[in-house]
Amino acid sequence: MQHETDHLDGVLYLDRVELRSLSTMEQVVKRWGPAGAAATAEQLGFPMP
Repeated sequence: MQHETDHLDGVLYLDRVELRSLSTMEQVVKRWGPAGAAATAEQLGFPMP
């Protein structure tokens, strides 16, 4: 409900979030590995030119 009320007031999620809770690139690489765009596209089944 707060989320929808915030929309009416012009408040976005990012206006309320604590920045330390967002993933950093280091955390992404630690969790998912250093896969690049080609490897990610392949895993998702998208062709790369």
